[in-house]
Amino acid sequence: MDFGLEQAALRRALLGIQMGDVPSFDRSPETAMKLGVGTNQLEALGHWARLAGLSDRVGQGLVLTALGEALLRHDGELIDSATWWVLQWELSSRYQLWYALAALAQGAHTLDEVEQMLVKLAPGTSSRTIVNARRAMVRTLQGTPLGRELGLVELESDGRRVVGLKKLAVRYGQAPMAAVAYALLDWARREEMPSAGLESLVAPGSPGQALHMSEGVLERYLIEIDGAFRGRVLSYSRTAGLNEAYFRPEVTPLQVLTSHYIRAREDVPWTEALDRAQAETGAADDTDGR
Repeated sequence: MDFGLEQAALRRALLGIQMGDVPSFDRSPETAMKLGVGTNQLEALGHWARLAGLSDRVGQGLVLTALGEALLRHDGELIDSATWWVLQWELSSRYQLWYALAALAQGAHTLDEVEQMLVKLAPGTSSRTIVNARRAMVRTLQGTPLGRELGLVELESDGRRVVGLKKLAVRYGQAPMAAVAYALLDWARREEMPSAGLESLVAPGSPGQALHMSEGVLERYLIEIDGAFRGRVLSYSRTAGLNEAYFRPEVTPLQVLTSHYIRAREDVPWTEALDRAQAETGAADDTDGR
């Protein structure tokens, strides 16, 4: 697909699924008109929603995932930065294009280098598909906070044409703590890891890589998460230089994210926000086991 993700179109799509007005993303002129997009863009929007973990197909129809429902309930305009940090993690975990972006070294890269990384990760992919993916990446970085606001990537232009990008290192405090905790818990569940060393958490495919964080930055987040939630989300130990994180299986990624929205809205302590998030979402959610 060569259409990028657009913030406003994604919001309309999620609302449409919730209201039952979007039965599919299969190039329906009627559905495209409702969402204010073309039929090709409609199909691409469906791919983005699925790859971001926001929608799923059940039988002949579409439904929102628990994550999609939570975003509409707590951040209906999709303007909270935690929402987009979580989507950065979800896309990096599910979509080779975004994994390739995360796998690039820090610093400046031409678009040719991005395409070369895609070829390396997906050998045998046609050159046309690679070019379309690169175009979709640029348009998404231009059309969502993933490029404009999070400080993960800076596009470089030659006049009006984008010719490259600079992958930026994330500083401590730049990402909302709960979004980092979401990524850590989700990674631990996918990998079935009850604990992990700090080095593993910045290795390829890890939250550290996806969120552009060094060991030092991620370690500061681990310490903050441990303290803010009083060890209920994870505990972090530096005993004997092991630098190990231990994840709590009774707390889900979605519950931690929901606690962020509750705290942001009502300024309650993190532990109270987590209690309320657990009561709202129940003991489990469909972010488990992916």
